[in-house]
Amino acid sequence: MKVLHLVGQLLLPKDPEHEQASGAVRVALELARQQARAGHEPWVVSVGPGAWRREWQGVRLVQLKPLPWARWQGLDFRAHLPYVLLSLREGFDVAHGHLYSYLRFLRARARVVHVHHDPLHEGAGADLAAVARHCDAFVAVSQFVARRLEQGLGSAERVYRVYNAVDTERFDPARYARERLELRGRWGVKAGDPAWLYAGAVVPEKGVLHLARAFARLAERIPQAHLVIAGGSALWRQSFEREDPQAAYELEVRRALAAAEARGQVHWLGVVGGGEMPAVYAACDGLVVPSVWLEPFGLVAAEALACERPVVASNVGGLPEVVQGGGKLVPPGDEAALESALRDLSQNPALRQQLGSHGRRAMQALTWEQVAAEVEAIYRACLNPPAAVGSRT
Repeated sequence: MKVLHLVGQLLLPKDPEHEQASGAVRVALELARQQARAGHEPWVVSVGPGAWRREWQGVRLVQLKPLPWARWQGLDFRAHLPYVLLSLREGFDVAHGHLYSYLRFLRARARVVHVHHDPLHEGAGADLAAVARHCDAFVAVSQFVARRLEQGLGSAERVYRVYNAVDTERFDPARYARERLELRGRWGVKAGDPAWLYAGAVVPEKGVLHLARAFARLAERIPQAHLVIAGGSALWRQSFEREDPQAAYELEVRRALAAAEARGQVHWLGVVGGGEMPAVYAACDGLVVPSVWLEPFGLVAAEALACERPVVASNVGGLPEVVQGGGKLVPPGDEAALESALRDLSQNPALRQQLGSHGRRAMQALTWEQVAAEVEAIYRACLNPPAAVGSRT
């Protein structure tokens, strides 16, 4: 099958092994990689400044230039028309949107929308109905997202739950013992000191300011505690944005952590390439996911658990499905509860090990090979109805 994965205007890395990308883009890339291994022809395509093409592990990576003239009577097709023209030239079997749900006019035998977000966020029900008119199936990354889709659509028909996955061989802490020592030495983290990791975009939806305030108090109580931040406000920036719209928020987070940072307890790594992240997880002792929005899945939580690291996460969206017995859940935005959970685990390395071991065992059941197989079954159900597909909700 010839598959077009659309990631809209999200930043698409030219070198996925060493450049960072948003969670939705990483899912598209991993899925495409598995499809290439299975003999299909996957494309992952974005729209942004400067056209380019690359080949990566059998996957065609393409960035298309927007068409500045493609606006008419309030309709904006500057980003969509390049996709339409590509589909007319190439004739794909499947158009598969990731955080890009407008698939109208695309030439493809089947259209699939992969839902990596809360589909009813800020009352998007009307938009969801419009999207449904031009797609054959919705892929939900968690049971939470599937239920929200069913609520918005008024039906479970065409909704499939396919969990994201993680490469547990790549995210195996035993492979990174040397890197753990090197990174902790570079950060000034001693052998017995608890180091907590935040990995992702520094934006309000992720609740990073709540984490900063909670950790600032924890750092005063436990001088040995450390916070490592891998990411930044620009991680969610779209390709056409010249300035970082969340720079002011990151500055506020930095101010909240200034005192702890001055004592050497906070370490900003900036945006870390995907190839380096397993070592960063292994170098830390746990992950914090303090999201205040309805997190659909939480890929970083799955990666941390695969690395045998416990996760302290907000009890929202799909995060409880991922974390399960591999960490602690706290109410979103509750800084006191967040600090308490971090303090308990900081002072109990045996519990951290127990939770981390449980999490790794759970993640070993989620593989990208299985994801690709389930998605291919959905494709075939769309191309050849009414074929039966597993994991239907």
